[in-house]
Amino acid sequence: MEHNTSILGVQVGINSSCAIYYEGNIVFAASEERFTRVKNETLYPHNAIERGIEFCEKNNIPLPKIAVIPTYNMDFEHYLLRREATFSVRDYIEEQYKYWYPKLYEGKRLKYIDVFPEKIHWNSLSKREYIEELYKAPEPKKKWQEIRAKELEKYPFIENIFFINHEYGHAAYGFYASNFRDEDVLVITIDGFGDEANCSVLTYEKGRLRCHKKYNNFNIGRIYRYITLLLGMKPNEHEYKVMGLAPYAYTLTKYVKEVKEIFQNAFDFNLETGEVFSKELPKDLYFLFKNKLEGYRFDVIAAGLQSYTENMIKKLAKYWLNRLNKRKIVLSGGVALNIKANMEVGKLDLVENIFVPASPGDESLSIGAIFAFLDENGYGKEINPIKTMYLGTHYNDEYVRSACEKFVVKEKKFKIIELDRKTMARMLAEGKVLGRFYGRMEFGPRALGNSSILADPRTSDIVRIINKKIKKRDFWMPFTPSIIDFKADDYLVNPKRFEFPFMTIACETNEDAKNIIGALHPADLTARPHVVTKESNKEYWELINEFYKITGVGAVLNTSLNLSGMPICEKPEDALFVLKESEIDGIIFNDRYGVLRKG
Repeated sequence: MEHNTSILGVQVGINSSCAIYYEGNIVFAASEERFTRVKNETLYPHNAIERGIEFCEKNNIPLPKIAVIPTYNMDFEHYLLRREATFSVRDYIEEQYKYWYPKLYEGKRLKYIDVFPEKIHWNSLSKREYIEELYKAPEPKKKWQEIRAKELEKYPFIENIFFINHEYGHAAYGFYASNFRDEDVLVITIDGFGDEANCSVLTYEKGRLRCHKKYNNFNIGRIYRYITLLLGMKPNEHEYKVMGLAPYAYTLTKYVKEVKEIFQNAFDFNLETGEVFSKELPKDLYFLFKNKLEGYRFDVIAAGLQSYTENMIKKLAKYWLNRLNKRKIVLSGGVALNIKANMEVGKLDLVENIFVPASPGDESLSIGAIFAFLDENGYGKEINPIKTMYLGTHYNDEYVRSACEKFVVKEKKFKIIELDRKTMARMLAEGKVLGRFYGRMEFGPRALGNSSILADPRTSDIVRIINKKIKKRDFWMPFTPSIIDFKADDYLVNPKRFEFPFMTIACETNEDAKNIIGALHPADLTARPHVVTKESNKEYWELINEFYKITGVGAVLNTSLNLSGMPICEKPEDALFVLKESEIDGIIFNDRYGVLRKG
């Protein structure tokens, strides 16, 4: 590989995305949902790729000659349905009864087009004949690889295309995104599905990742998905709501234990052998648990599931930490989005340090595929740790200002005011709820200050206010504290000195955290902390510092800048749409001017 070669990573499927690597760093990454404005967009990420090309051209970065695509064994019909982006809860339930039940219990051979003919998106690929080829192909998964590669023919600078194993991509992303570069590291990936496994165990040896074990029956990701559906929420999207619901059943331990045992009977982990075993091997997961859990309360089910999940991951980690004599751990894959389970792994006596990358689910496989390709070909040592997730698009001040001026001409209820960070901090301290649109967009599902809604965290009432004005979130769900670095020890219980840059690990809090009660989980007072340093985001750090000078509180409440059910804002017009369609007090652009309501 030539020294100055850039590489394009293309994730197609659950939250399609692209990433660009150059000279040791990921220089650009964005999800397709930000441009189509459809949450969890699964379409080929052509919009994101075009933006990546623009970024390269503006910054004198050579256009990528190599493209890498994760996942061999992908179901093309999920793509044609845009399943994860467009299915409702009712659609997912219908899928269970009309597709999975006949297949699993009646032995019928079905295709999704037989069950959901009206939901096939015939224009989802650049050529309609590709879809016809897929349905006629004797090996549709191989044909789907071929067509995913063909979609890149519109970019003539790409000379070579490679495919990467799904779970290898998760592992490479987790390890190489971290600061760990020694050999005392255990890497675990856990997913709903993969190419060969839904759980893998790796270490870093002699400059490369080495796989020790693959499990195809470590099914906690799938179980969590189906319980999310049974609780009336969207699988592949609302699992975090189930996790957030779990702590409310703290007085119902007897029933929580019963539910946990139901899950353990299906799949448990043997600490002696390191294998998954079943007391009652289920034929399927949805209908099994639908019958077994009948009569249990919703919060008890959530709590039993969360306790089971934490226990399974802890046993897996404990077994492999002991067997391979490692003391640092990296968790990646979709299940690593479970921040409470990550916290429990970090508490294990065997664990000295833990890292969970930002956006560890499939969205980041555009990055993971690049890292796996480099690792596989002996270039892993050239990869720098990921220090920032501000990897997306950026709009210059002239464009942003023009968008604001056009907005206030059309929408008479709003005005533009000039301000600075001190004024913004004072407005937050006075109880205003403000959006902040600044600099480059974050990659991944977490707003890290540049595309955020901010508020004063000192009272729990702020949660109700934000939900009423803007977010319309479920009543039980918490928000996040963005904590200035020098105050983190005042609020967080962190004896092992873990770092919290990306909101990927929950943390227990101490007595002083009552001053940020509005940004804690209402039931167990844990936090999903985002610790802000000058190095990670100087301007956001300065804003929180101004808030600290006014209030004595070194944190602000942070949640993503979007309306419920929509992706995080990508351009200033998206932020202004949030302002128009909600009761938020204003949006601040570039910490220099804001669009506020009159009066």
